[in-house]
Amino acid sequence: KLFNQASSIFQKANTIEWKEMTRDKSNAIKKLDEAIRISPNWWIPYREKIQILLIGSWEDNSESVKDVYNLWLKNGNTLDGDSLFSYGCSLFCCGKESEAIEIFEKFYINGLDKEKNDSEKILFFLSGIMIGEIDKENLERPDNELFNNLLSGYFENFLSSPDVNKKDILWTYAGL
Repeated sequence: KLFNQASSIFQKANTIEWKEMTRDKSNAIKKLDEAIRISPNWWIPYREKIQILLIGSWEDNSESVKDVYNLWLKNGNTLDGDSLFSYGCSLFCCGKESEAIEIFEKFYINGLDKEKNDSEKILFFLSGIMIGEIDKENLERPDNELFNNLLSGYFENFLSSPDVNKKDILWTYAGL
């Protein structure tokens, strides 16, 4: 019930206003906190809270997002797949780069194959970039048949633009 109330508030929200803490945003977070307290092993309220916090900037909210993930783990739960990668992004954004790199290394070690979907390929390549295993030259190799040329430009910009703040990009992945 609390989750549904929070979701209703979130669905009706003007997310531009929610870049700052509004009464509705605060109310939705309180309802989600209560839902988490009542059902600490149900991932959905945690995810919804993360989505609300992602509306703000990583400078303002990365600690709070990391804390949501840490509460999930403290409550005896685990993270895998996209959520583990997202946790790594949240750690990186709040200055815990070495912990984030450990997660990205695990993601990269799993490898890339033709069976991975596009989302998994993106996470693989981002992980490889973050740990220094993938650079611009890797992306341009002609034998890199698993890589879509359309995405190549995105990653080349990520790798070569001096104006790109990696935290800005990783923040968009902190709530997969």
